[in-house]
Amino acid sequence: MSYTMVHLSALVAFGLVVVADLTRLVDDSWFAWLGATGRRISSGAAVVALTVGVVALVTLPTSAALRFDPSLQFLQLLSALDIAWAAGATLVGVGWLATRRWGYAAGAVVGGICVWSIWAYLNAVGFASDGGWQSTGQP
Repeated sequence: MSYTMVHLSALVAFGLVVVADLTRLVDDSWFAWLGATGRRISSGAAVVALTVGVVALVTLPTSAALRFDPSLQFLQLLSALDIAWAAGATLVGVGWLATRRWGYAAGAVVGGICVWSIWAYLNAVGFASDGGWQSTGQP
């Protein structure tokens, strides 16, 4: 399980770096035909959506390269995408409401809590005998 959590943590860190980098590029030219509030919401949503897509494209080949069982690859993909949008949206939103530093911190906290929740879930559910995700509820 340690490789699984290290991999997921690396994906979350990567996603946070991507969303932070893309957020710095947002300016008034994004969605210029909208009002100020519409531009802000649309650009934030676009940044988070782009980040989720990038994280998906990295999760699939890296999970396969690590030779995770297909069911575990699927769990990694679901987890990484869920965390990417939650932590990314938190980073963007808190960054706008407070400061970028607070946004980075809040995104990292949400990402950490999400990784911990997957770790706790896998500790409770466990792995199948073939190393895959135990998804049947039977030990």
